[in-house]
Amino acid sequence: MTIHFYLRYSTRFGENLTIQLQNRTYSMEYLNQDFWHFEWETEGPVQPGASISYQYHLHRPDEHPIPDWDADRSISSALLQSKDQLFIVDTWSDAGAFEHAFSTQPFQTIYFRNKTPLKTTKLPSKFTHEFRVKAPLLQSGESVCLLGAGQALHDWSTTQPIHLQKQGDWWVTRVDLSKEDFPVPYKYGVWNQAGQQLDRFESGDNRTLYFPGERSAKVLLH
Repeated sequence: MTIHFYLRYSTRFGENLTIQLQNRTYSMEYLNQDFWHFEWETEGPVQPGASISYQYHLHRPDEHPIPDWDADRSISSALLQSKDQLFIVDTWSDAGAFEHAFSTQPFQTIYFRNKTPLKTTKLPSKFTHEFRVKAPLLQSGESVCLLGAGQALHDWSTTQPIHLQKQGDWWVTRVDLSKEDFPVPYKYGVWNQAGQQLDRFESGDNRTLYFPGERSAKVLLH
C-alpha cells in the first residue's frame, strides 16, 4: 500500500520539512508553494485494528527542529485497509496559534466542558474521505458540522449538514465522494444542539478539496 502525505505549508528560503513515521525520520519534497509531499510504502499488509502515528517537523538553518503542534496525528485501521493508495492531506499547526491555549486541560475540562450530551452514531464503513478537525473554542451545547457542494455534502444545506463525531480532541466524519465532481468546495460550521440549527460558519474563505477518492484509494483530511 502506498501512502501519500501532503502537508499544506508555505515555507521560506532555507526551510525544509521532515516527517517522523514508525520511529524513523524522512525528508519531505517541496511540491509547490502550498504543499510538501512524502510517499511511503507500507511493509506488508496492515493488521486489522492497527494504526500509524506520525508528526511533522520544520527545520530552519542553525535552529532546533520545530514540531507541528498536533502530535496526535494518526491513520486509523479503517483507512489502512485501502487496497492501493491512501492520501493524507494535512495543514501545519503552529504552536503559537491563539486557539491552542484553549486546548489545555483546564479550559477543556472546566471552562469549555460540554455539559450537553453529544449524540453519537457509528461512522459509515463505505467512504472515500475522512474529515478530521479540532475546535477547542466550542462552547457547551455546540458541535461541528460539515457543509459543501454536491449531493454527498448535502448541497450546502444549513438545515441538514453532516454532523461530526467527537473522538478525543478531534471531530470526525466520513463521506463517500466517489460520484462528485472535483474540486469540491466545503466549509466547517458550528451547530447549536439546543436549537437544532446552524449557528455560524468557520471564518475565512471556503476550503477546497482537490483529491478525489475511490474504493481502493481513500483520503484523510486534517
